[in-house]
Amino acid sequence: MAQENGTLRQCPLCEATLPEGQSKCLFCGNILETEQEKAKSAGEVAPSELLITAAYALIGLSALAMWLGVWRLSPMLPRVLLFVALVALTNLTVALVVARDATRMDVATHAYGVPWKWFLATLFLMPLAIITYSAVRARCGGADHTRAALTLAVVWLASALFVAHAVQDKPVIPPEVQRQWEDQLNRTIELRESAAMPSQVNPQGTTPP
Repeated sequence: MAQENGTLRQCPLCEATLPEGQSKCLFCGNILETEQEKAKSAGEVAPSELLITAAYALIGLSALAMWLGVWRLSPMLPRVLLFVALVALTNLTVALVVARDATRMDVATHAYGVPWKWFLATLFLMPLAIITYSAVRARCGGADHTRAALTLAVVWLASALFVAHAVQDKPVIPPEVQRQWEDQLNRTIELRESAAMPSQVNPQGTTPP
């Protein structure tokens, strides 16, 4: 009768009768699972961390490419253009991944914006947006990667600022090399002028006065 009224529970291990809401059997010590926990374990699946992990990997690879690629290139190459292209490609790719992950996490239902807003925020403010989104997705049921995102964003931003300053420096030619280059240029011009002198001879074989 008591079980029919829903005020008592029965331990599945020792079959002892327990009050409703008791999470531990007083007789055998068995931990009981509540109805909410049963429904959650049966119907809910933990969100995938693959997309957000891919976004973090893209940011790390971008920082590595700045150091091993753009920064180590010859100053004679268009390093500024390559740096801008790398940053733009990184922001666009990470923004697409974040927008896709925001759709899977259903952030709009939790009143944390819509995916296309996260796309724009990541596209223009990638380091700040990836930190904020990591905290938001943790509140939407995902794993908390806020500290990792913060560390990664700071490393990427510091790398971008340093490399951006480095690629703007023009190559410095030593004075001795500059003088040798000018001397060689002057000799080349003199040889070309002397080679053009015979063309000034008239058809009768006499040089003009």
